[in-house]
Amino acid sequence: MNESTDLKPIKAFLKRHGHTDEELSRLDRDGITSLYEKDARADVMNFQRYMNQEEGLSAITSLDTADIGDLKLKIKECINDTMQLIDVIREGLNDFSYADIADILTLSIKSVSVHKLQRILRIAYREYQEILLDQIAAQLKELPIEEYKVMMSHYEEIRNDIPRLKLTLQQLSDPKKCEQILNMAHFKLHIVKDFMPSSVFNDAYREYLNNTPEKLKLVDEVLSLTGMHTKKYLKNLPMEELEEMKEKLIEDKRRDEKDHKIFVHYTQMLDEAMFGADEQEFSEVCIRAITNLNQKQILMIEDYLASKNPIFISRFNSLLHGFNKG
Repeated sequence: MNESTDLKPIKAFLKRHGHTDEELSRLDRDGITSLYEKDARADVMNFQRYMNQEEGLSAITSLDTADIGDLKLKIKECINDTMQLIDVIREGLNDFSYADIADILTLSIKSVSVHKLQRILRIAYREYQEILLDQIAAQLKELPIEEYKVMMSHYEEIRNDIPRLKLTLQQLSDPKKCEQILNMAHFKLHIVKDFMPSSVFNDAYREYLNNTPEKLKLVDEVLSLTGMHTKKYLKNLPMEELEEMKEKLIEDKRRDEKDHKIFVHYTQMLDEAMFGADEQEFSEVCIRAITNLNQKQILMIEDYLASKNPIFISRFNSLLHGFNKG
């Protein structure tokens, strides 16, 4: 690839950022490359600030004092292998921050768009978080399940605080410190479970209680009966309240099925009477409905007749009014 072709995409990038042909013509190859690195680096930082507003990732770089030579070389060596590049970035996160890595990528790779580099970095960063969380989970596996769920939920919430996760791992790697944490967790569970009101236990170990197999099974059963509530809302309800809700929904469903069967039965008789030759038959069916059905079922019959013919609903309401008045 000759020099002119090599610089063509870089010059196109610089023109999009407001630089003129006259300005670029005065620069040699090193000058153009330096200008590109400056603008691309600014792009990366601006993009990070926009994308990371809700994720809490740091956009502050410390590259001015960091030794980036080895990592920069490794990145250049795998520029055409995305999977290997992700591995290199993930390894680099042991020593550099998210913002540092973003900056290093910009300085090392000029043939890949900023957006693609950001996607690659985010994948590697996510994998690195999972590695740290898995290592913490392994250290905490001897905890009571209630405490384990609560603590891992906490570390999941602060997964973007990599220094905090690393410090936690460092502390847990100390056998004495780890033993102290385990003993404290067992003692806390014993106190809360055996000497505190059940409401305190439920609040303290909500993360565990909301995700037991029994609770999740019950939540799924309720969701299969109604779409009125979200899974998150149902998981936060006490088991007793969920059980009551399930039973009520089942009873409502049975009642609705019974109402529907009765509705079908009476509407079939009304249809036959409406289109039959004997007008008295319609009145007799109406009286049977009025005397045997409950208020909800009568309203269903009224809606049905109203959709058929105003004459029939008028006759039905006249008989209903006379019945209620009597």
